[in-house]
Amino acid sequence: MIRKMTKYSFIVYHEDEDAFLEQLREIGLIDITRKARAFDDASRIIFDDSRRYKEAERNLKLIAKQNAGSEIPKCDCADSELLSETEKLLGEKNSLETSLLAASSSLKNAEAWGDFHSEDLEKLDGMGLDVHSYSIKDADFDKGNFGSKYPVTILNRCNGRCYFIITVPKGSNYTFPHSEVPMPAQPEHEVTADMAEMEEKRKTVNSKLLALTSKIDILEEQRSEKMKGFDIYAAIHGSQKAADGSLLLFEGFAPTDDDISVQKALDATGAYYEHRPAIAKDNPPIKLKNNGFASLFEPIGNMYMLPRYDELDLTPFFAPFYMLFFGLCLGDMGYGLVLMLIGALVAIKVPKYRGIGKLVILLGLGSFIMPALNGTMFGTKVYTIFPALEKFSGNLLTDIQMFWFSIIFGLVQIIFGRLINAIYSMIHHGWRTGMANIGWVLVIIWCAVAYSGSQTGHSMRSPAFDYIFGIGGLALIVLFSKVTGNIFARIGKGVVSLYDITGIFGDMLSYIRLFGLGTSGGILGMVVNSMALQLSHIPYVGWGLTVILLILGHSLVIALCCLGAFVHPMRLTFVEFYKNAGFTGGGKTYRPLLK
Repeated sequence: MIRKMTKYSFIVYHEDEDAFLEQLREIGLIDITRKARAFDDASRIIFDDSRRYKEAERNLKLIAKQNAGSEIPKCDCADSELLSETEKLLGEKNSLETSLLAASSSLKNAEAWGDFHSEDLEKLDGMGLDVHSYSIKDADFDKGNFGSKYPVTILNRCNGRCYFIITVPKGSNYTFPHSEVPMPAQPEHEVTADMAEMEEKRKTVNSKLLALTSKIDILEEQRSEKMKGFDIYAAIHGSQKAADGSLLLFEGFAPTDDDISVQKALDATGAYYEHRPAIAKDNPPIKLKNNGFASLFEPIGNMYMLPRYDELDLTPFFAPFYMLFFGLCLGDMGYGLVLMLIGALVAIKVPKYRGIGKLVILLGLGSFIMPALNGTMFGTKVYTIFPALEKFSGNLLTDIQMFWFSIIFGLVQIIFGRLINAIYSMIHHGWRTGMANIGWVLVIIWCAVAYSGSQTGHSMRSPAFDYIFGIGGLALIVLFSKVTGNIFARIGKGVVSLYDITGIFGDMLSYIRLFGLGTSGGILGMVVNSMALQLSHIPYVGWGLTVILLILGHSLVIALCCLGAFVHPMRLTFVEFYKNAGFTGGGKTYRPLLK
C-alpha cells in the first residue's frame, strides 16, 4: 500500500533559511519539492562537480581492479586536491597512451626503412641534392638494374621489398619509372627512444594513480557532501520568494504516520507552517508500506515504476504470482532447494542483504512447489531419486498438462487483475466504472469453460451459465465500457471495445513461456545427467569426473534458468498483469532531506 502523506507549507525569514533547512535535515522525514533539472548556473556547477567525482572514482576503481594484489605506493596528495590531481593524471595517462599508440604505428613503418640518420638527409639537402625515396619489390628492383642507372642508396630490404633513395642535383630533369614513397619522419632509433621515454612517463603516472586508489573512499565522501549541499540549495532556490526576498515560501511532504513527531520538531524551529493531507493533485512522493512478505518484492516493482498517489499499490497482489511464476520457469525442485539454501546463507551471514536473502528463499520455495506438479528434481523424476515415491507417479502432471496449467494459471492472473481494476474503480469512481471489467471477467470464464468442453467432449455449461457469464458479460461490456454520454454513444463504445478480446487472447498466449522455460530447464538438467553418467564408465576416475560434471553442469543450468525465471515473470507482471489491473504509474520516490 501507499503511505499517506501530509503536505507542509513553510514561511521562513530569508536570514534563517540555512538554519531552518539544517533543522529539516535533522528531522530527516520531510521531502522538499525539488525541480527535476539544474535550474541555474550554481546548480549546474554542483551537478558538473558530481559528474567529475563519479568519473574519477570509476577510473580509480578500474585501476585498482587491474592492479589487484600489487603494493600500493604512499599517496602524498592533499585531500583538498584529490579531484584535480586525479583528473590531471588521468589526462596525462590518456595523452601518453594515445602518443604511444601513434608511435607504435610509426615504429613499424620506420623499421621497414632501416636505421638511417636524419642528419645525413639534412646534409644532402645542404649539398644541393634532392632526395627521392622509393619502396618496390625486390624482384622489380633487381630486374630493372636501377643500381647501375641511378645514384641509388639502398637503406633496407624487408618482407620482399627494397627501400632505397636516389639523390640528384636540385632542379635537374629527373624521371623514375616508379612512384615515390614518403620516408618516415623519424628513423627507427629515434622512435624507439621516444617510446621508451613515454613508457617511463606512463609508469610514473600509473604509479601515482595507483597511490590515489587508496583515497577512493575520500572522493566518494566529497561527492556525497556535494550532493547533500545540493539538497539544501534546491530546497532554497526551488521555492518561491515573497516580500521582496525577505520571506521564503516552499513545500514539503512527510508520512502522515509521523505527523506528531514532525510537527513537534517543526514547532521547536519557530518557523510558520501549515499542513493538510496531501492529495493526488499535489503530486506527493511515494513511499510504500507492505507486510513482511510483500515488502520483499518491492525492489522488483520499483524496477518498473512507482504508482501514482491516487493509484493502488499492486505489490501485494503480484508478489505471490511472481513467486510461483518464477518456480514454473525454473522448473526443478532440486534447484529450488539450492536457492533456499543460498538465500538462507545470505540472510544469516550478510545482514546488509538480509532482505535479498529472504526474497531468494521465497523464490526457492516457489521453485520447489511448482515443479512438484510434474516431479522434476535435478533433471530427473523425483521417484527416480526416491523410489518410495513411485506410487504417486500417476498423480504427476504430464508435459501437455503442464502446458495447459501454465495457460490456466495465466488466465487466473488476468481475471484477478481485472477484478482488482473493477473493485478499485467502483470504490473510488462509482459502481458503473467497474462493471465493464466485471463483464470481461465473466466473458473470459465463459470462453475458457466453452473451449474446455469442446476439447474434452464433456460440456460443463448450462443455460443459466450461458446467460449469466456469456450474455450477461457481453451486456456489461457493451453498456458500461463508457459510462458518460447518451445511450447510443455508450453502446457504440462498448461494441468497439469488444475488439479487446484479441488483446486478452494475446495476453493468455504470453503465459506459454512459463511452460517453455520450465521444460527447457528440466531438459538441460537431464542432458547434464546423461553426460555425467557416461563418464562413470571410465576406470578409476569415472565417478569422480561424474560428480564434478554434475556439480559444474547443474550450477551453470541453475544460473541460466534463474536468469530466465527472473526476467520473464517480471515481463508478465509489468505487461499483462499491470495492464489488466489498470496500472498507470509515474510516481516519484520519497526522498527526505537527511543529515
